[in-house]
Amino acid sequence: MDIKIGKKVKLSQEYIESVRERSFWQAAYDSKHTFAGGYDAGGLPILPKYEKERDPDYIFRKATSISRPFTRAVIGAYHNRVARAPIVRQVGDPRYQAFIEDCDGLGTPLTAFMHTALRKSQIRGQEFILCDSTVDPSVQVVTAADEAAIGARLVLVAIDADSVLEYRLYRGVVQNAVLLMEDVNGKKFLLVVNTQFTQRIELNQKEIQKSAPELLPTEAKAPVPHKYGACPLVKLEPLEGYSQSGAVAESQKRICGLESMEFLEYAHATFTTWAFMGADPEQLKGIGEVGAGIAIAVPPGPGTNNVPELAKMGADPAQSESLRKAYEKEVKELYRGAGLSPGNPTDSGTPESGIAKSFRMDEINAILAAISMCGGDAENRTVRLLSKAGAFKFPGKARWPEDFNTPSLIQELEAVLRVWESNLPDTLRRDAARRFMASRRPLISPEETKKLEAELQSVPVNRAAVEDEPGDDPDKPAPKTGNLGIRSFSDGSQHQD
Repeated sequence: MDIKIGKKVKLSQEYIESVRERSFWQAAYDSKHTFAGGYDAGGLPILPKYEKERDPDYIFRKATSISRPFTRAVIGAYHNRVARAPIVRQVGDPRYQAFIEDCDGLGTPLTAFMHTALRKSQIRGQEFILCDSTVDPSVQVVTAADEAAIGARLVLVAIDADSVLEYRLYRGVVQNAVLLMEDVNGKKFLLVVNTQFTQRIELNQKEIQKSAPELLPTEAKAPVPHKYGACPLVKLEPLEGYSQSGAVAESQKRICGLESMEFLEYAHATFTTWAFMGADPEQLKGIGEVGAGIAIAVPPGPGTNNVPELAKMGADPAQSESLRKAYEKEVKELYRGAGLSPGNPTDSGTPESGIAKSFRMDEINAILAAISMCGGDAENRTVRLLSKAGAFKFPGKARWPEDFNTPSLIQELEAVLRVWESNLPDTLRRDAARRFMASRRPLISPEETKKLEAELQSVPVNRAAVEDEPGDDPDKPAPKTGNLGIRSFSDGSQHQD
């Protein structure tokens, strides 16, 4: 991005389109009463007016439309599963422990901070985290004593994707970027960040406050070198190339439109229009309204002398049924596209084969793993950046969950017990117990793990419930063998050698 003092910043078309898309995705997630009156990712009305639609009907649809929170439900289903799984961190340095308890200088625990950033990246496709300091960057901080003297701390700052005007990646890592920031006094400015320094660029605040805001640089502060060893901006993008909420938001838009038309049909059917067939309008003066609707007159044709009849005109029930089927189909497709079709209320009774369930679970687990790995990678990058800048000693990588296909505790125990009581070699049986211990490791302290390992080595393998195979005990007589090499066993079975 070419930034020149006194010249308005020109935003790229890609950035403008991305802001519009994220605004739509966020609106779908929020599902407020204003959703139907907004615009979609392409800049078109979420609730369009159809060519043959009367103005009163369109106004009615916009006024009565509601937005079902499908996007929030889908994002929540995935995010909450990831957020419930424990994160394993190696805590040693007291400064790192303090950072875990308050990572942004505002009292936010690191886990809560990362989960919030991760949820935003699921909704809006991207989210960024900036490594920053609690003091003005122009203040020179050299030693830990200097930091203590002025109360300086390195912290994390959540950066909304809309605030990143431009950035460049190399192998998935941000190399430089231009951010639109706001200080504690509400003053907006540009922040240039790269692998060597950060630089603040002041903006004309009057231009920003206009209805069509413009970014007009007025002053460039001196660049401030940093010690992060890389660009201090980290990107979160769980599903690279698209937003998890994008497709769901499009379906939510369509469902909102279908439901608005269906409700309009119900209204037309409820407020019936009565017709006096063969009656002159003059004859109806003084009658007023009839029933819940209105009355119209249909005069007799030329040369006819028909007796007036009373008829009624209402909405075609088949139209409402057609809209209802289209609604149910779209809901089904929404959940199917999100990998959650069995949880779909319109499809809850549909049987599912074991193979189909297996493929579905694989797909869900792959998405969950991608989301979790994104969060873990972002946390480890930011912690490494802060450690290089001297915030604390690098504690090693945090371990976010990677496998979400873990069976229940009871199922795991049953599997271990079956192996333990089998006639497999002792090494394999003890390995099964160790695997079970490893799956519980996030919930077991290192001290308890060592104790369990010692107990596992000392506990004899129980073979009492297992019948030894022939030849295991040299003192036990071998089974009887016939002339044809057929062995007879105590359970009555016979096997030929």
